[in-house]
Amino acid sequence: MTENKKKIEDYLPHYVGCDCEIITAPGTVGKLVSLNIEHRTCSLLQPGMGFMGGGWFAKTNEIKPLLRPLSDMTEEEHNKVAELLGYPKPYRFYKKEWFKWYWEGEGNEMFFAPAYITEVFRYLLSKHFDLFGLIESGLAIDASKIKT
Repeated sequence: MTENKKKIEDYLPHYVGCDCEIITAPGTVGKLVSLNIEHRTCSLLQPGMGFMGGGWFAKTNEIKPLLRPLSDMTEEEHNKVAELLGYPKPYRFYKKEWFKWYWEGEGNEMFFAPAYITEVFRYLLSKHFDLFGLIESGLAIDASKIKT
């Protein structure tokens, strides 16, 4: 029986536009702007520079995206998810768990909704949340622990 080990190449297309660190050059961070899946390479744009300003090419297994754990979600982001799911206001932030979104609505009723709805998925990816357990797997860096 073969073990299904996660490979970052399988997840990077979801995180184009995300900041990534080049692990062969610690501290070097750029925005992931393109991927060549066939050759397992990518382009990273240097912060503060336009497309012609500079950047780096790297092998996809030499970068780690800087992602946010779902526990880093703000109340504003939670409310946006609730809105996308169509829940009535007011939203009360209650608990954050992947695949379980709880909040109290009118009448203090508890609601449950699976978080795989396309709009929610896209929204969470646009905010660079780790939806695939990449931080835990060591394939991504927890952005909430980086001091700016």
